[in-house]
Amino acid sequence: MIKDPILINVSLPKTSSSSLADYCNQYCFATHEAWHSDMTTAILKNRLGEYPDQSLRNFYIFRNTFYQHDVDSSTFNHFLMEDIFTIFPNSSYIYIYRDCSSWVASMLNMWHSFNILHKKRMVDTDKNVSQSSSEWLDWINKYSTLYSSNLSDDFWNLSGFNIQSLYFKKLVSDLINFWIQLGNRIVNAKKTNHNLYILPLAQSCQIPVFLKSLFDSDFDFQSVEYPTSNKSSISKENDMHLNAALIDSVAPRILLKDSSDVYNQLSSLKIQ
Repeated sequence: MIKDPILINVSLPKTSSSSLADYCNQYCFATHEAWHSDMTTAILKNRLGEYPDQSLRNFYIFRNTFYQHDVDSSTFNHFLMEDIFTIFPNSSYIYIYRDCSSWVASMLNMWHSFNILHKKRMVDTDKNVSQSSSEWLDWINKYSTLYSSNLSDDFWNLSGFNIQSLYFKKLVSDLINFWIQLGNRIVNAKKTNHNLYILPLAQSCQIPVFLKSLFDSDFDFQSVEYPTSNKSSISKENDMHLNAALIDSVAPRILLKDSSDVYNQLSSLKIQ
């Protein structure tokens, strides 16, 4: 029998999803990225018209029936957000957001870290390790197209290591547009879904207070510090490390304005 999770994360990657799961696991069953590759492959096939909408919904329900988790902190839930609201009407939802440009920079730094790690493993003398990384990169680059057709673990090479290249600028614009579109969906969803809670990443210290209001538990939520786990594995001293200022320098002004407008709308809806 399927149960409604108490809390479902509908945030983007790089917004404290692993921290949320780690924190909640101290007093309930929380998962992070459960069946991530299977679900995102199904989502991608659905977007390509190769997997019916109802089949995707059924697969998601089957996944949750299997896990029976109290907290689902996966970072792909936003792709299915409106369906999830219908499937689990008694759940609460959280959207943790960050400044658009810093999110784009963090996403690209993460994809670059995938490239470094798995390209090194692909030359490993252990054939199983090498094969595993080759398959993993193949999957992540298919998954990346859900965010942008230009996103790839090899985006630095494709851009000629130049943030002023047309390729890199298009990639940045794609990711900003993705952030804006999801932000607008969240703003619209909040109008009718009073179980959707919105919080800026900079105020993640408020999450224990929020969780205390959701859970019937004797756990002292504020006795344990809420962790942060969004530090990039790419050193900031590395020439390839991106930050919000670099993203701002190549992003179209109109998109930066639009993302700022959405950010302000989200801020007006944050947890009080």
